[in-house]
Amino acid sequence: MRYCGSFMKLLAIETTAPVGSLAFVRDGELVRDWPLPTEKRSAATLAAELQRALRAIAWAPKGIQLVAVSIGPGSFTGVRIGLVTAKVFAYAVGARLLGVNSLDAVVENIPDSYSPLIAIADAQRGEITAKVFEWDSANGWQTREQVALVRPEDLVNMLPSEETFWFTGPGLYKYREILGNQSRVVPEAFWNPTAVGVAKVAWKRFLDGQSDDLWTLKPIYYRPSYAEEKRLSR
Repeated sequence: MRYCGSFMKLLAIETTAPVGSLAFVRDGELVRDWPLPTEKRSAATLAAELQRALRAIAWAPKGIQLVAVSIGPGSFTGVRIGLVTAKVFAYAVGARLLGVNSLDAVVENIPDSYSPLIAIADAQRGEITAKVFEWDSANGWQTREQVALVRPEDLVNMLPSEETFWFTGPGLYKYREILGNQSRVVPEAFWNPTAVGVAKVAWKRFLDGQSDDLWTLKPIYYRPSYAEEKRLSR
C-alpha cells in the first residue's frame, strides 16, 4: 500500500470484526499490519496492545498525526472499544481523527473484478445491513446504494435480475447460504474489515480535506444493543 507524497504517520484501528487489527503507515508505506489477540477485548487490553506495537516499530505516540478507526456496523462492544481508544489516543497526542464505515474498509482490499459488489454485516434478529458498491476506474470502489436493515432473503429478492452481484462482508459467516452460491461469494479472505482497509479509506478522505470532530464522532448503529433496549423498556 502506497500513499504517494505523504510524510504523515497514520494509525488505523479496526475492532468491529472478530479478528481486529492495527495498521501503521509512514511516508506513504505500510510499516506494520498488527493483528490483535482474539481473546476477550477491552479498552484496557487494546491500549496495552497498541503500546506493544508502538514499541515494536519504535514509534513515539506524539509522532502520529492521523488516527483512523472503524465505527461500524459491527460488534457493539468492538465498535465502542475501538472508538474510545481512538478518541483518547488522538486527544492525547493532538492527532486528527477519521471514522470509517467498516463495510467501506471491507471492500477496499477487494479486486475490481468483483464489481458490482454487496458488503453485508449481521444486524442481529435475522436482519442485515448492506452497502452496494461498484468499481470506478478513476476513483475505486464507490457506494451505489445503502440498505439500513433488511432480511437477507428480502435483499436477494430486491436485486435486479439482469445483474450478477458478488457478496462479501462478515455477515456471510451467518447468511452465506441465503445470499448466494459459491460462484457469487468472494474468497473468505476478503470478508472482514482490516486496519489496512481502514487506513486506505481514511487516507482518501484526508486527501479530500475531510476529518471528523473528536467530540461528536459516533458509532454507526442501526438499532440499540439488547442491553440498551432492555434499559429503555423499563
